[in-house]
Amino acid sequence: MPQRIPKHLSRRHSAETRALAIEPAHVQWFVNQVEAWYKEQGRSFPWRKPGMSLYQLLIIELLLQRTRAETVNRFHAGFFLHYPDWNSLARANRMDLEAALKPFGLYRRRAKVFQILASAVVGTGGELPRSVEDLGALPGLGPYMVNAVLMYRDGAPVPLLDGGVARVLERFFGPRELVDIRDDPYLHCLEERILELSKEPSEINWGIIDISALICMKNITHCHLCVLSKKCPNNRYGLS
Repeated sequence: MPQRIPKHLSRRHSAETRALAIEPAHVQWFVNQVEAWYKEQGRSFPWRKPGMSLYQLLIIELLLQRTRAETVNRFHAGFFLHYPDWNSLARANRMDLEAALKPFGLYRRRAKVFQILASAVVGTGGELPRSVEDLGALPGLGPYMVNAVLMYRDGAPVPLLDGGVARVLERFFGPRELVDIRDDPYLHCLEERILELSKEPSEINWGIIDISALICMKNITHCHLCVLSKKCPNNRYGLS
């Protein structure tokens, strides 16, 4: 009697097959359009330029979760004046830290997570672990944050997959099947294909993020401004 494939493995294989079935030329067109658009119209933030420490980049990425990039851009310099490194963050007075985080929102929760994370990093000598497994074991670092470290530190071609990025990919290439994007094989396989064809992994990530934030938003879409509208099946205006 043939051995039955577990349902979750069958769904994973089906999702990956869908992603792999997309024409390479279609994926390459998407990559080319996003990269060209980002060079001309992508947002310019300090953390996308050389000069910031890995500590600063990691804290900024944590702040960007559930806070507008423009808000982070406005207040991050002041925060780093008070807390320039892991040691100062680990030793911070909790009330003072909460006050410094107020402009970003969620300040009590963030203060707690930041100090726990800083203490863990200080406890290992002030350096972030090299392996994916050890990075993921640090408090507050989920798959997105682990990939952010790998991208900034190692230049690794890894995806920065959040809700906005998933939205752009699904509208252009087709919907995922799972609710949780962190473990969705269709999106992850699709992102791998995109990164393989990209010249600059960081720029393709930032380009998709910016399109999701400025053009392809959750409840409002500016398809007439979108560089992807020519081939996007969700183009509301039928522009070509």
